[in-house]
Amino acid sequence: MKSRIINYLKAGYPGLALQSHEEHRCQAMLRSVAADLEYNLHSWSITTGRTDVNTGAGFGEDGNPIEVFDGIIAAPEKTLVVLNDYHHFLDQPNPIIYRKFKEVLWHAKASQKCIILLGPTIKLPPDLEKLIVLLDFELPSKDELTSVISNLCKSND
Repeated sequence: MKSRIINYLKAGYPGLALQSHEEHRCQAMLRSVAADLEYNLHSWSITTGRTDVNTGAGFGEDGNPIEVFDGIIAAPEKTLVVLNDYHHFLDQPNPIIYRKFKEVLWHAKASQKCIILLGPTIKLPPDLEKLIVLLDFELPSKDELTSVISNLCKSND
């Protein structure tokens, strides 16, 4: 999955949607992707607003689901912005969110940014379905599980 996401980013895709119940595992993988590509990584939620994942610093924004787009436009080039649980705002028809989202995706494509939706189930509205790549975050591989079990055994003798 990591290599697929890296390929999408190198190809200039401005929007990805990751379906997963394993939010922490997805975020860890995205931290690794951002480090490999030397991208900034920001995370947004309705409760915390937008923050820099590496420093924990906030950007003084609240969790407004429309104003987050202005923050994405203001973010530096080579930035990934993870929108946690944003699928709730896409479930109900909202022409303002749809229009603003399209505009920020066009901006992102021209400025080496990517917006990543992260949630357990993501149903993209017709307005956005051709602009965002929908990916299912796969379960851990046998090698990943072996590594986790090995580390648990080492830490517990």
